[in-house]
Amino acid sequence: MKRALLSALLPAALLSLFPAAQAATFKSKAYPYTLSVPDDWQSKKVPGVDVALAAPEAGKAVPPSLNVSVIKVLPALKVTLSDVRLLMLKQAKENVKDLNVLGDNDISVSGLPGHLLNYLGSQQVGGQPGVPMHWIQIFTLKNNQAYILTFAAPQATFDQDKQIANKMFNSFKIN
Repeated sequence: MKRALLSALLPAALLSLFPAAQAATFKSKAYPYTLSVPDDWQSKKVPGVDVALAAPEAGKAVPPSLNVSVIKVLPALKVTLSDVRLLMLKQAKENVKDLNVLGDNDISVSGLPGHLLNYLGSQQVGGQPGVPMHWIQIFTLKNNQAYILTFAAPQATFDQDKQIANKMFNSFKIN
């Protein structure tokens, strides 16, 4: 049931959005995970993020993006998914204007217990103030590390962009 929540949000029928010939596998140099992304997406340098990927820019529109952050946690702190969830919600409230949480569900991430947050709001993006955006964050814990994937897209294009998000989320594997 919990695994079905991600599929319900991002329909499984759309998994073939980019064929294998048009996908590239990203393998982190610092952490044990891989991820398939469209081969025309570009990597950007973002502080505190293991990888920041974005679709090619199309005019003045904000392109969809995916960031993967890995946060080391001290074993003595006994961090739980609930703790990570609260941190993600706190950060969203601090950074997103008019936050509207659409989904807050337990899921499976790379075969591990995980969590999904789905929310709307507006944020300054690339010098453009108050851009209406839609975010999906999924996260899990393994070996005292929190893996946090954040997909962001303008609200106006989210329905088509979520197909790409679904493919990338489903390809994420922790080795």
